[in-house]
Amino acid sequence: HAASFRCAYHAWTYDIDGKLSIVPYEERFLNGVPFEDLSLRKVHTDLWNGFVFINMAESPEPLLDFLGTLADHLAPYRFDKMVLMEDQTVHLDCNWKAVVDNFSELYHVDFLHPQHKRMVDCCNDTVHLFANGHTGLAVPGGTVNPRFPVPEMPTDIQTMQLRSLDLDPEDFRGRVTDVRRAIQLQKRAIGQSRGMDYDAFNDDQLSDVWQYNIFPNAILSFTPEHCWLLRPRPDPADTSKCIFDKISLEMYADPELADTAQEIRGPGHRQSRKESAYIPADYQRPERDAFHYDAVVHGEKTMTDTIDQDVELLSVVQSGMRSTGFQQVFLNEDEMRVQHFHNRLNQLTD
Repeated sequence: HAASFRCAYHAWTYDIDGKLSIVPYEERFLNGVPFEDLSLRKVHTDLWNGFVFINMAESPEPLLDFLGTLADHLAPYRFDKMVLMEDQTVHLDCNWKAVVDNFSELYHVDFLHPQHKRMVDCCNDTVHLFANGHTGLAVPGGTVNPRFPVPEMPTDIQTMQLRSLDLDPEDFRGRVTDVRRAIQLQKRAIGQSRGMDYDAFNDDQLSDVWQYNIFPNAILSFTPEHCWLLRPRPDPADTSKCIFDKISLEMYADPELADTAQEIRGPGHRQSRKESAYIPADYQRPERDAFHYDAVVHGEKTMTDTIDQDVELLSVVQSGMRSTGFQQVFLNEDEMRVQHFHNRLNQLTD
């Protein structure tokens, strides 16, 4: 919402269109100031579903052509209507590609994230491989991992979801695997009255957790009610380190549709800061919180239990890859998204 941009160093000021407008003590430049030549460099920008994309190339490929059919897959999700709840940046002791690899496969989940067995079925995921190195993944939600014993009663995460939909967990005693379908049907039945428009979604999208990686380094993990934008960026001073952003978005109820302040909760809400289905009247955009991953390891900061576990381990992964004993990566079918990402990366860098 700024009217101009001012450099903190010498106070040169630029209009919002990038034109240099103010140079203090202009008379000290004996040959004059070529304002037009010193204006900010133009870049190509485009907007998709609330996200601004910037391309430094002189003649870039149109954004929708670059996204291809991935954009069609994500069309029902209104990220542009979601509200920023948390903005975090952590400095990691690993290369940015190690982060992308981590969020491109489920092979590690049973071992590093055992808590997931109570909310998603990582055994029956669906993988999508797109042109330009993009990938997608759908994990059945509202259910449990069949690799582990199925409980008699719904898990705590299932119970949270059921109660938010006015469903009694006791009705699913001995029927835990029926919870996913019940969530889908009940969202259809009461979504409008809760201020949530689910008309554009298919049944799987109502219950499942989806994750799409936009090449090279944008990772979207989402349900209709929430979204994480995960973005590892190279550390310009050290290729064995990176800067990892986690931007948390949540959907608030549409007050024109809702007749109650009770929100519909999904797995992404298990550590939510929302206090009401409606956006607070005094809402303010949160400031970015930046820290080193040591703060996560020591319990001083959290990025949710899942990402904390990833963050704690990635520096060890980096150390392993730098070891003289490391010669190659050996992947399985669960890691095809990792291979697809690196295939595209190699095409562009070889």
